[in-house]
Amino acid sequence: MADWEDAALSNRHMHNRVGRHGRAKHGKSGGAFDARKTFGTYEVKCPAAAKLATSDADSAQAAKLEIYTLNYGGNALLAELFLPQVLHATVLLAGSRKTMNAVVRDLEAAREGSEEDMDAGTEAGPTRSDRDEDDGDEDEEHTQPYEDPTNRVVREFEKNSFRSPKFWMRWQGQLLQSSTDSSVTDSTSGPGYLIFSGNSCDKFQGTFTCQQLGWHNVKVSGWKTASRSARDFAVAWHQEPE
Repeated sequence: MADWEDAALSNRHMHNRVGRHGRAKHGKSGGAFDARKTFGTYEVKCPAAAKLATSDADSAQAAKLEIYTLNYGGNALLAELFLPQVLHATVLLAGSRKTMNAVVRDLEAAREGSEEDMDAGTEAGPTRSDRDEDDGDEDEEHTQPYEDPTNRVVREFEKNSFRSPKFWMRWQGQLLQSSTDSSVTDSTSGPGYLIFSGNSCDKFQGTFTCQQLGWHNVKVSGWKTASRSARDFAVAWHQEPE
């Protein structure tokens, strides 16, 4: 893990001691952090990936990260990373390792239990329309108290949002170039970490690891080229090896 990442993670525990009133002033823009500020298109710079790209037509495409929406539970961001000629991956971003592990477990369990009932590659869980129909059939005494979606999202991510929002990253995808090394497979996955410059989420820096490419905490940075509303995204997530 890089030195700057160690420092960020260490400082995170100190920042979490801020009182309830202090949290209302997080970030350069003021106010509680809303993870939906991340939604949009980011141009990405990854020197390690640039070294692997050749000079043919595909290399003219920009590397990018698309952050689409929140998962059904509202505790992780769903995104997609494209590094031309190198990697195309589904990306999960969460505010803590514990949350990330829970999100991944849910995705894997849901996929295993619903392969016969759902199209492959869609995120598990009932649709919003299904949930609404079920709620309408419940007795009033069993109905869960309503929570404003905005408040729920703020609550899920508030502990990692002091000044510079931090996200653990987990990704799965496909290598886009062949290799003479028989140990390199097309499917690949790995961890990573992103730190945004402020609550507006205009730019980020971070690292990620890809064992198949020999990458360990390689540097990655990005800047937002377009803010967007939430967009549907079909999550393709497979069981990770033990």
